[in-house]
Amino acid sequence: MTGAEPAAATAPRGFSRAARRAAAAIALAATLFSVASLRRYGVTIDEPALLYAGDRTLHALRHPGQPGALDFEAADPPGFRSHFPRLPDPLDPQHYPVLPALVAAATDATLGRAFALSPVDGHHAGLALLSIALLFLYTLYACRLLGDAAGVAAAIALACFPTAVGHAFNDPKDWPCAGFYALTVLAAGVGLLEKRPRHLWLAGVFFGLALSCKQNGVFAAVTVLLATPFIYRLVYQDGSRGRSIDRRLATALLLSPGLGCAIFALAWPWLWWAGPSVALARFGDFLGFARQFSSDAHAGFSPHPFRCLVFMTPPLVLVAAAAGCWPGRRPTRERLAIGTLLTIWLLLPLVRVALPHANFYDANRHFIEYIPALCALAGLGFVEAWRRASPLLTERLERLGISRARALGGAVLAVAAVALVWPVAQYHPFETAYFNLLTGGLGGAQRAGLFRASSPTAFVNGTEGDYWLSSLREGARAAQALTPPGRPLGICAWLPALVAIDNDGPTNEVTAEVTAEVERAEVPVVYAAPRGQRCSWKRLRELERWRPVLERITRGGGLIYEILGPRAALPHAPVSPPTVYDP
Repeated sequence: MTGAEPAAATAPRGFSRAARRAAAAIALAATLFSVASLRRYGVTIDEPALLYAGDRTLHALRHPGQPGALDFEAADPPGFRSHFPRLPDPLDPQHYPVLPALVAAATDATLGRAFALSPVDGHHAGLALLSIALLFLYTLYACRLLGDAAGVAAAIALACFPTAVGHAFNDPKDWPCAGFYALTVLAAGVGLLEKRPRHLWLAGVFFGLALSCKQNGVFAAVTVLLATPFIYRLVYQDGSRGRSIDRRLATALLLSPGLGCAIFALAWPWLWWAGPSVALARFGDFLGFARQFSSDAHAGFSPHPFRCLVFMTPPLVLVAAAAGCWPGRRPTRERLAIGTLLTIWLLLPLVRVALPHANFYDANRHFIEYIPALCALAGLGFVEAWRRASPLLTERLERLGISRARALGGAVLAVAAVALVWPVAQYHPFETAYFNLLTGGLGGAQRAGLFRASSPTAFVNGTEGDYWLSSLREGARAAQALTPPGRPLGICAWLPALVAIDNDGPTNEVTAEVTAEVERAEVPVVYAAPRGQRCSWKRLRELERWRPVLERITRGGGLIYEILGPRAALPHAPVSPPTVYDP
């Protein structure tokens, strides 16, 4: 088999040894990175309520006879304790499936206690382990569907994708959903192209697990549904003569979504904990919330998701994915089928969010499912580009007396490795704030207001940066060290209450949201991270006008957060450059 030839074309009976070794190596590298980086990622805005739900669900499973153990509208049951309050919305535990948060709770109760981790790190370790497991399976299935070389390249691109790295530690819904979504599509592709029912059943299992992370998992089944006619036409038909699908294959294809729905219901105990009479009502409430939350008032087509695609993707991955979209001059029918599947997988999340009335905010988080598809296309593009360029480069080098093994392979691998790893190294641990050179990095995106909406109150405004407030953990540590004992620490951010949750140990400081009244009280030290209306760029520049900047953390020329000292007697020029959000 050549490196560019899809594995499905030869219908292997199992994952190859090369795929297993690559998956293990990539998972090991991700594990070492996670161990070294765990304490640098803070609690994000949506996390407290979701992690609280995981803790309470674990408590309920341990105490099955306790009445009201999963009644989130009632008080906490006796004996239950959680480090996380139900912020920002007390009813969030009833709105989102609980599987990743339950994994986080179980990890905190086991590994967290064994290694004396803080509650934040104990829960984040579970999310990191879940992401590593998903990356391991993604590598196996990408190699199976795309071929070993392309699959490994796709997995490395995904492992080094800044947004994926940034969400792996503190996202208990979006990124786990994207991971199981990817496995659903890849397993279904393997099952259909290799005509193996077992992988279609596994796709149903992955589909159920995707639904158990977030409602967006339903679009994994839509992706397979849209791609199936094309795959049938390309793989199962020979000219104008069609061939019937094997009965076992058809059964698996039709019934695997039902298996997924059953897994979804089983993996969310809140739905059925109070009995059958309440289960239907709770499921109806969940569907009503999903419909309501998925719509917004904006009436026009939005370019926002395509801006994220172009400007939040490392350039090498973007170019390779574009190359992967081209199937070649004489593609096989299997290659066309795989390309069609990946293209639908890539475009569905983007187009869905671009349509009128679609609800979105927070950069690319609400449609993050496109990233594994983009990396799969990039894997194909890497191999195809190497196949085409290698003979030409080798011939030129041989004319100069330079061997291919020493120069060509080593140089290409070194350049590719640096290009893939550099964005993560440059933005760590704030990888979700990554923007590429096409928009001038984070600084260029902030100055231009890349995500600025027509409405001044839109949530997406000002989300070019640490929009989910992961930086508050590190920032609060530094700010508290500068705050005099007994004095309040000012917080100019979207959710100031997170500082108490992120705290790693006891503290006497009192936190206060920075308002005009707090400013008059002369709070000595302020942590400031721009986002939306709570801490707008106008508000940040006003703080800089009256306060000295003690510490300023930037990535890609843009601001992550800054710490400001006591209010001065006279104003001075702000440090941050002007942005389009300024009046």
